[in-house]
Amino acid sequence: MKKLTGIFAFVAFATLGMATMAQAAGKDYNVRVNPLGMAFGTLNGALDIGVGESMTIGPSFSYASVSSSVTVGTTTSTSKTTAYGFGLGMNLFLGNNRFTDSWVFSPWAQYASATAGTATASALAFGGDIGYQWFWDGGFNLGLGLGVGYYSFDASIFALSGVLPSGYFTIGYAF
Repeated sequence: MKKLTGIFAFVAFATLGMATMAQAAGKDYNVRVNPLGMAFGTLNGALDIGVGESMTIGPSFSYASVSSSVTVGTTTSTSKTTAYGFGLGMNLFLGNNRFTDSWVFSPWAQYASATAGTATASALAFGGDIGYQWFWDGGFNLGLGLGVGYYSFDASIFALSGVLPSGYFTIGYAF
């Protein structure tokens, strides 16, 4: 009888705990973009996938394409630069459930590549940001954060690496 009561209590508490977690979390995904990048012709975004009560993990992406032309005398030279990037990020909501107003620690890693005519460049970076994210009941959200990252940049004509500041400003929708 004690064994049966123990099993029943375990199942009841586990079910109650899972229901509370599901109710507190409410949403499982968040899609975010950088509106400042969009204003300058770059698309940067991320998908956050809830993997714990106060944690998300997911892919990020960037894409930019710029064409320019220079005219000297009667000769016009046209150049096109295309860049793309992808990465992986995590959000740890500090002291709160995911997708609720909270301070957030966000470690990340990124790879990017660009071409301009015959020149090529690539970069690898990793770091972490600390920021605050605001979530409204309808799913709309806003994030703002600063941090630091290590960047390694390799281009056709030079290479450099070092620690630089990082940051984010995002708008998103959680569902």
